[in-house]
Amino acid sequence: MLVEKKNESNHYAKEVVQLDAENKSLADEVVTLKVKEKRLTEKVKVLQTKNVILEEEIENLKQNVVDKENKSDTDEVVILKVREKRLTEKVTLLKTKNLSLEEEIENLKQKFAVSQCELNALTQATSSNVDEVCEKVEGLTIDTATYSDPDISHISYSEKCDEWWCPKHSDFNEILKKISLKEQSVEDRYLVRKAKARHTYWQGEKNKNTPRCPMQDNKKGTPNRYQAPTFWPSPLQQ
Repeated sequence: MLVEKKNESNHYAKEVVQLDAENKSLADEVVTLKVKEKRLTEKVKVLQTKNVILEEEIENLKQNVVDKENKSDTDEVVILKVREKRLTEKVTLLKTKNLSLEEEIENLKQKFAVSQCELNALTQATSSNVDEVCEKVEGLTIDTATYSDPDISHISYSEKCDEWWCPKHSDFNEILKKISLKEQSVEDRYLVRKAKARHTYWQGEKNKNTPRCPMQDNKKGTPNRYQAPTFWPSPLQQ
């Protein structure tokens, strides 16, 4: 019975974490696409401005060529024509680059639209499902009063505490210092985050900083046991 409840609790906790992670991932992707689209749009505007300036310069050169031809200034006409050709090639290159950027922006807009639709759908699914999943998780606390083990059932809570996050009887903070949470799974980080909140509460920072035991000092009924992360050492290893 205990194992089944732990497995079911683990399943629902994992589902909550997975929904949150997917929601955050899509939201981050939408923001990234927006930023990238903005940068490319600004780049297109800069290229368009350069294009206009170069085309104006080409027109001025053409007019200068005409003026020089009328004055029979052959050498300067040749120089102006060479410069005009180079500027024309540069304008063509800018137009090609501009067209490529506009196509990239259009693709980004399509990706953004798809990601936004997925995010809206996931947000709606999350809002309708997370509350139900959390209720199931909260309803799966282990009733240790009905649990019987032939080896430890005769030991009372006042005599024994092996809760992995207990501020009074565990090495919770010392163990955390030796572990890189960034390398752990999303689910394990979720379990540690919840345990830190419980540890702070039972540590008694608002009550003269006097650590209390959630097993021995619990005055609100049967104490609950909480699942430990997969990387957490067993009591015998601590």
